Amino acid sequence: MRTLLQTTLLLALTSPCFATTHTVLPDGTGDFPTIQAAIDAAVDGDIVALADGVFTGPGNRDIDLLGKEITVRSQNGYANCVIDCEGTGRGFLLVSGETALSVLQGLTVTHGWSGGEWEEGGAVQCDGSSPTLTDCAFVDNQAHGGGALTFSGGAPSIEGCLFEGNLSSGDAADGGAIRASGTTLTMSGCTFRQNEASAGGGAVACWSGVLDAADCAFEANTAESGGALAYAFTPLTLTDCAFTQNSAASGGATLSQSGTLHSVSACLFAENTASSSGGGMRFQNLPGNAVIEINGCSLVGNSNGQLDGIDGDAEIANTIIAFAEAGPAVTGSATATCCDIFGNAGGDWTGDLAGQLGLDGNFSEDPRFCDPVSGDYTLEAGSPCLPGNHPQGSDCGVIGALGEGCPASPVEATTWGGIKAAYR
Repeated sequence: MRTLLQTTLLLALTSPCFATTHTVLPDGTGDFPTIQAAIDAAVDGDIVALADGVFTGPGNRDIDLLGKEITVRSQNGYANCVIDCEGTGRGFLLVSGETALSVLQGLTVTHGWSGGEWEEGGAVQCDGSSPTLTDCAFVDNQAHGGGALTFSGGAPSIEGCLFEGNLSSGDAADGGAIRASGTTLTMSGCTFRQNEASAGGGAVACWSGVLDAADCAFEANTAESGGALAYAFTPLTLTDCAFTQNSAASGGATLSQSGTLHSVSACLFAENTASSSGGGMRFQNLPGNAVIEINGCSLVGNSNGQLDGIDGDAEIANTIIAFAEAGPAVTGSATATCCDIFGNAGGDWTGDLAGQLGLDGNFSEDPRFCDPVSGDYTLEAGSPCLPGNHPQGSDCGVIGALGEGCPASPVEATTWGGIKAAYR
């Protein structure tokens, strides 16, 4: 009986319901004077809660989680809680084997600076760790690589975060917002806006490892190559993502260098520009075993070729490729099924695709977008890309990233995920 009581007491004392919340205020009052002091005192399972306001100064930058499985979060969301590094350090160091139970939540980190040439991660440095970053904002941070975040190894998860105005500058600097190397990186529900890299990956650069992004929006990011995304030796999965108005010399939206697996589904690529080649997606130096799968996507109004350099075992299905401002719809070899390729300045069903028009559900007609001038790429009710409207009567289902739209009343601002939910 005594042993049972002792075991029950031990379990109760170690239960998460006994976790302690340590509150920190920007003026140094609260349970501890700084964020770091609170973390130093915390144990696994604890919460460090940050009150509204702006946190600055020593102890509130270069904050080290020390490998602890704790949550550092705001009390009222990232818009109300700011860690301002003032250009003199990073926000956080995650370099001690942090796990998925090491969480940053609802924080804004701004004006982070990694400290010098070849230093990476202006806001967060993460080496060999696998933390969870959720509902955070990383704004106006700068580094030589990974303007906001740098990951080396590990398997981090980023959920519902905003990356805006981050910069990776200097010779061969890449990853305007994120640079990852040898990392299994998972992102969902994130927005990347107006980030910049002087080399590759205006928003994200991944060199080896794995990248899985779902329901993410990439808007107006810029780089020398891969305006939004650049990756090499990295199996890539993109699902329900939107790439709009990104720009680069090569690969206006994305650039693959030596990638082996590319799975892209239900994604929109619109109005991206490349001054040389591949306004939408650019592939180069692909190995012989490369696999490219593009399914249920819309590529619209991208310049200098919408899909460029496709090679290997490439399959394009249920996809709209329309209205390229310059260059052909596709360069390279691919097998197309149930695709509408129409109105591209440099040609539609050309090159290796020329013999596929009229076969396997492929056709060339105006997809009839609702309001492309305003960025609405949903489809009119009579679109040939909707079920039952196929010009040859093929049973292709929905073609393109979005289904029927054209609402009669104004649509309130929403996320890319919200748009998808409304019209699929």
